[in-house]
Amino acid sequence: MQTAHGHIYEFGAFQLDTAERLLQRLDGTPLPLTPRVFKTLLYMVEHHGMVLDKERLMEAVWPDSIVEENNLAQAISKLRHVFGETPGSENYIVTVPARGYRFVAEVNERTDNGIASMNDQATTPTPPENRTESATAKDRQRLPGKTGGSLAFAVLGVIVLSAAFVARGPAVRWLEKHKIGSASPASSAGPAAQRVQSVAVLPFEALGQDMNDELLGLGMADAVIGRMSNLKQLVVLPTSTVSKYKGPASDPLAAGRALQVDAILNGTIQRSGDKVRATVQLARVADGRILWSEKFDQTFTDIFGIQDSISDSVVRSLALNLTADEQKHLGKHYTADFAAYDSYLMGFYFWNKRSKEGLEKAIDYFGRAVQKDPNFALAYALMADCYFLQFSYGYNLHPDRIQNAEIAAKRALLLDDSIPESYLAASHFQLYQKDYHAGMESLRRAIALNPNLAIAHQRYAWALCAFGHLDEALGK
Repeated sequence: MQTAHGHIYEFGAFQLDTAERLLQRLDGTPLPLTPRVFKTLLYMVEHHGMVLDKERLMEAVWPDSIVEENNLAQAISKLRHVFGETPGSENYIVTVPARGYRFVAEVNERTDNGIASMNDQATTPTPPENRTESATAKDRQRLPGKTGGSLAFAVLGVIVLSAAFVARGPAVRWLEKHKIGSASPASSAGPAAQRVQSVAVLPFEALGQDMNDELLGLGMADAVIGRMSNLKQLVVLPTSTVSKYKGPASDPLAAGRALQVDAILNGTIQRSGDKVRATVQLARVADGRILWSEKFDQTFTDIFGIQDSISDSVVRSLALNLTADEQKHLGKHYTADFAAYDSYLMGFYFWNKRSKEGLEKAIDYFGRAVQKDPNFALAYALMADCYFLQFSYGYNLHPDRIQNAEIAAKRALLLDDSIPESYLAASHFQLYQKDYHAGMESLRRAIALNPNLAIAHQRYAWALCAFGHLDEALGK
C-alpha cells in the first residue's frame, strides 16, 4: 500500500504525518522516531485491526535485510514507551501470542476533503483483463529460435523467482498487478458500491487440535477458490494470497479491507471421526452485512458435497448468471476418493512451504494420492511442479527431477486437459528443453483456462522478462 503525500493518520492522542514522516501529539509536541521504528508504526497503522505476523512485519520493515526477531521486539518496545503503554493497558498495540501484533486503536485519515474513517471505506475493484488470446505470428517471431542453454536457465530462474514471489509476497502485490484497490467512500459511490465484483475466501478456522483439521480448513478454502476461479464476472483471490489470514485471531472484515475486496467468505470446520461440521458465511466488506450463511453437518465422505453447496450458495447470493462452461466447472470434482483427497491436502500444504523438506514431503503425499486414485490429474500436476521447483531451487540438481516433472505433467494432461495447473507444469520442462514456443503457449493456455490463476500470470510475465519483452511483461 503506497501512502500519498500529505496523509495524516489520527489515533488516540497522536497524529502520524506521512509527508513529514513525523509522529506527534495532537497538541503539536513532536515525538522523534528512528526511520525503522517510524516505518514499523506506519505499516501497523495502515493495516490496523489486522493480526500482523512477526515475519510479515519484518519483511515489510526490513525488506532487503536479514534481521533477528529481537529487532522487531525493540521497535515495538519503543512504540509502547512512546504511547505510554504498560503491561495490562495495551490501548494501541496488542500482542497476539505465538503470532505477532495487532494495532487496535481507531484510526482516522486526514485528507484534502476532511477526515474520513478508514473503517468506512468500500472498494470498487477492476476485474483483470481477459488474456485468453492465442499466440499470433508476430508473437512467434519475437520468441527466440535456437539459442544456448543459458537462456533456458534464465527462463527457469525468473519463473522460480515468480513462484517465490507469489508464495511469500504480500497480497497487495497481486492486487496491484491487477490494478485492484482504488477505494472510494461508500456514501458517494451509490448503488454500484453494493455490487460484489471481488471475493476473498479465507482458510476455514479449524476448531479441533489435530493438524489434519487445519489442513482441511485450508483445503476447503482452496477447493472453493478453485471452483469459483473461472467465473469471469468475479475476481477470486488465489490461495497463496489468502493463506496467511488463518487462525482464531484473524478478523475477516479487516482482512477484506487489507485485500481490497468487496466480500469475504470465511468459516469454521471441525472433524470428529467420520463427521464434519462446517459453518460458513459471506459478508460484504463495506458495511459488514452478512449476504449468506449456513451450517453443514455431514459425514466426511460428503465433503465434496459441502464444497459444492458453498460455491452454489455464493453464486446464488451474488445473483451471478453463469455460462454452461462455468456451471460445469463450479461442480467439478478432481477426485471422488476421500483417502486420495486427504493425501492431496497434505501434499498441497507442504507444496506451499517451498522448502527442501516441504517439497520432498509434498511429492510423497501427491504420490500417495495418485496411488489411491490413478486418475487424480491435479495431484499429478502439482507433483510435477514440485519436481521442477526442487531442480530450480537447487535442492536437487539430478536430471531426473526434470524427467519426473515431464512424466507427471504429461500424465496430468492426458487425464484432464482442462486443468490450468497441468499446462503450468508442462511449460517448465518445455522451456528447459528450449521448446520456447510450446512453453509460452502452455503458459497462455493456463491463463486462458483460469484468468484468476495468479501464479500463471506471474510466471508468464517473468518468462517474457527473460525474453526481453519488458513492456509486455508489465501489462501482465
